[in-house]
Amino acid sequence: MKKPLFLALALCMVFAMAASAQAAPSQIVSEGTYDVVVYTDDTEIIAEDSTGQVISSGTAGTDDSEVIQAAMKAVEDGTVVIAAGNYALSSSIEVEVANPAATPTPTSTPVPSGEPDLVVTDISWEPANPANGDTIVMKAVIKNQGNAPTPAGTIHGVAFTSDGNLGSKVWSDDFKTSIAPGEWVAVTANGGFSGATWDAVAGTYTIQAWVDDVDRMVEENEDNNILTRTMTVSAAAPTLTPTPTATPTPSGNPDLVVTDVSWEPASPANGDTIVMKATIKNQGNAPTPAGTIHGVAFTSDGNLGSKVWSDDFRTSIAPGEWVTVTANGGSAGATWDAVAGTYTIQAWVDDVDRMVEENEDNNILTRTMTVGAAAPTPTPTRTPTPTPTPGQNTYGADANPTGNPIGGGAGYTNIVSRNSADFIVDTKSELISALQSARSGDIIYIEGNANIDMSGTYNTRIPAGVTLASNRGENGASGGRVYQSKQSSPPSTAVLFRIDGQNVRITGLRIEGPEKDTTSVSYKPIGIYCTQQNSEIDNCEIWGWCDAGINMAGTGGSGMKTGGYIHHNNIHHCQMDGYGYGIVVTAGGVALIEANYFDYNRHSIAGDGVAGDGYEARYNICGPHALATSPHPFDMHGTASGSTTIAGDEIRIHHNTFLATSPSGAYPIAIRGVPRVGAYIDHNWFYYTQQAPVWQTDGRSGITMTDNLIGAAGTLSKSGPIKYV
Repeated sequence: MKKPLFLALALCMVFAMAASAQAAPSQIVSEGTYDVVVYTDDTEIIAEDSTGQVISSGTAGTDDSEVIQAAMKAVEDGTVVIAAGNYALSSSIEVEVANPAATPTPTSTPVPSGEPDLVVTDISWEPANPANGDTIVMKAVIKNQGNAPTPAGTIHGVAFTSDGNLGSKVWSDDFKTSIAPGEWVAVTANGGFSGATWDAVAGTYTIQAWVDDVDRMVEENEDNNILTRTMTVSAAAPTLTPTPTATPTPSGNPDLVVTDVSWEPASPANGDTIVMKATIKNQGNAPTPAGTIHGVAFTSDGNLGSKVWSDDFRTSIAPGEWVTVTANGGSAGATWDAVAGTYTIQAWVDDVDRMVEENEDNNILTRTMTVGAAAPTPTPTRTPTPTPTPGQNTYGADANPTGNPIGGGAGYTNIVSRNSADFIVDTKSELISALQSARSGDIIYIEGNANIDMSGTYNTRIPAGVTLASNRGENGASGGRVYQSKQSSPPSTAVLFRIDGQNVRITGLRIEGPEKDTTSVSYKPIGIYCTQQNSEIDNCEIWGWCDAGINMAGTGGSGMKTGGYIHHNNIHHCQMDGYGYGIVVTAGGVALIEANYFDYNRHSIAGDGVAGDGYEARYNICGPHALATSPHPFDMHGTASGSTTIAGDEIRIHHNTFLATSPSGAYPIAIRGVPRVGAYIDHNWFYYTQQAPVWQTDGRSGITMTDNLIGAAGTLSKSGPIKYV
């Protein structure tokens, strides 16, 4: 890159600059040697100090004299740099200049070994395949390939320019966190001369991203800051015709049976709230009718309570397939209040005969439930964290052994091929039709350039064994977009997708919610709500869900990964005060959460804290942007249990990187009670240093914290620190 020439003015003596002159460089000034810099792109003129703080700005060619004079007055004794360019001066400018007969030789300052070196490794934009009239948001990945960290508190700016008529320069100037050697971050344009976005106009353009474009920091190499890519804006977004595979209609009738009855908590004690569940299977020769309630009634002898039931499952179940349903209603509510004793529990599927079956005499399953007199207090087993890969001496997300990039996208390898799809869709009606028709093993593929508006449609169910896929990361693609916008009268809980059976996979999509800022709203938008085990959510971008991007409810009972595998996603802007969860486990839910990139969330991972809740979080990066209110990235709430407060069961947090350093309340981890099994925190890297990185409230036990790095420089802490509140 050719660096701009600068006119350096050492202030001390008076001279006047003639009007309507072209600024001519007199010497090259090294970065970091000025106090104020003035520059222009022929649209706007800006004066800013060496930290990037704007002192004055105006319209180029009109306000040049005022902006330059403001720059001169901002420095009492120092250096003002005027970048090469065209300046129209409407009035004289007074500058005091000192030119001593001999320049003293400055005292040599020791030079630290090495400097940072920022490069742009990737340029992208949203949408990935813009069409005429789209709003384009620019993004870049910047990497420090030098031998020293970049300076904390200094703007790591990136300017985006385009030839042709896309628009004037836009930039990113809100990232100020130090980047360690070898590390990278993704930034998004947040400002510009005419706004932070471009309006797409059909054509082909050369796009340039220039990191540290106004030389705010010293680098090892000043000639490698620019990356160029070509963008093509189409005349109109193509409309693709779906090609669903015809589903043959089998002969015979369905036959529903109950194969299992369960409850949460699994070992209830006197006073607990009991949630009933049942697994129902179609062992007939035809699918159950879509749109018909697949009801299950739960009854008990004794004094547990009146009948409760599940009546919200209406998706067809193919022969041989099964689903698990949860009670959601009842004569006196959807749950029972546990009373000590032994009870006979009965689950009756299709109890009010909503469908014709092959056998109407096999719909009931009976089990025995024992409610204890008092909640058991297990003795925590302090199991050490298994030896991680690649070894005990690797800290933070750098240990990522998955073979795929953290956050997914470009470089992700486990992408579903369009050629393997059973249904290909790019409209709302096609998507809903495909989900209603799909059977276990089917793949529904959303076109990479699709923008499917699901506004006003809620609880769209994904059947057991079905994969919902798009192409995020394939040849730079962003993936098909499914979104909801604000509605005037949404339901109190507004779920986009509900996983209705086991072995569902959602991959390669962009899932956008209606609430992207911190404003409180009266309803709870949720992107994905899952009550089934063995689900997988990977390589997706999920944002704008102010309640939760993903809610894993009641998926426990086996290992973390069986409860749900959430990996290689970019989850951001889930921010509402009081909620704002990227991922949350509830009602005894568990999940393995791996290699995701989180940012701009109130809590990136959280749990309700009831018995059975838990998660393992590993190889994740939590970005530098923390909110003002309760912004800790990883959280487990507390729930009163007798005389104590529990915080779920088991929490494992290892090999994660937490980049946020402020505000003071942005401590990375909060455990709000005593986990019934334990919380194990090791081999993480916490950049935050204002207070202890881990806080515990309502208890002083159950947390094992060893071998973590503290601060951007990575100081090893063999034990703790934990703050007890």
